[in-house]
Amino acid sequence: MARKILVNSKPKRQKILIVCEGERTEPYYFEAIKTKISKHDVFIHGTGKNTLTLVEETIHIKEQHKRELEREYDQVWAVFDRDSFPPQNFDNAISKCRSKKIDAAWSNEAFELWYVFHFTVRITAMSRNEYKKWLERKISELMGKTFIYEKKRPDMYDILQKYGDEAQAIIRAKNQENNFLDDGISPARQNPCTLVYKLVEALNILKA
Repeated sequence: MARKILVNSKPKRQKILIVCEGERTEPYYFEAIKTKISKHDVFIHGTGKNTLTLVEETIHIKEQHKRELEREYDQVWAVFDRDSFPPQNFDNAISKCRSKKIDAAWSNEAFELWYVFHFTVRITAMSRNEYKKWLERKISELMGKTFIYEKKRPDMYDILQKYGDEAQAIIRAKNQENNFLDDGISPARQNPCTLVYKLVEALNILKA
């Protein structure tokens, strides 16, 4: 849904809203990207809310902005995980995003899958604890010293840029999404899968 709007072959100054389920993990990651696109206005909120509650909060912020400033955001994104919530909650949240013209950068099962894709293809499901152990093992190997993964780490974007491969992560995430789309199953059953790559691509466009 997110589009690049061109004026004289360059993106116009955009206002982008990113509302995240996590209060630190996702906001820290996107704040790091934000520093590279200072020509645009990017507003990042970490809510501590999940699925439908998060989407409702995103709608509230979006509509409040329109009322107060009489201007729509150019892009609105909701970033949330499947985790262990009931399948219908997750699928309903995604459907609500579509109905309200909100882009959903969802992950099944967790945001950390996006990190894993920086290093390898992943086609089998992982639990949240498995993501942590896998990342610690792989990044420790590449760094040559012990790496401890914590969700509140503010430096994950920089670590992934140095030791991982974002371009390959995007390709891997796209391929995995396409595999599930071909099967026609609901997002709640698409594990592992993440659409965070779509938001990263949308932000990378604005670096130009």
